[in-house]
Amino acid sequence: MFSKQICWTSCVAHLSQIINLFFKLRGIEMSTDYYVTLTASDGTTTPVKLIDSINPLPFSDTFESDEAALGNKGGKAVFGTDAVVMHTGPGGAGNVTLDGFNAQTKKGDSGTGNKTNDLGTFPDGDFTWHCDRID
Repeated sequence: MFSKQICWTSCVAHLSQIINLFFKLRGIEMSTDYYVTLTASDGTTTPVKLIDSINPLPFSDTFESDEAALGNKGGKAVFGTDAVVMHTGPGGAGNVTLDGFNAQTKKGDSGTGNKTNDLGTFPDGDFTWHCDRID
């Protein structure tokens, strides 16, 4: 009985690897990466990479940014609404919101957003965003 459980566990692990390889060979990625430029009203810019995971669990999406600009080199992002919220500060205090940004955003799309923390060199307040690339 014990050897059957080990065999079953091993088979499931291998099946998972085969499925991931199948999706990769078909060009189906486990996430979509959005490369975005934020531009403040004073002309300051900073790049951000938003990673929209296909994992359905909450807070599975993430971002990467210039720590000096946003006060955080990366963390949790929330897709699923008509805006993306990047949690940049301690707790719920610091947020960068990209209004109108969602999983249907395409290269060349743009919109507005808001930064609500005193972290980093990128100014607080309203800004514009532009989607430069999608991988």
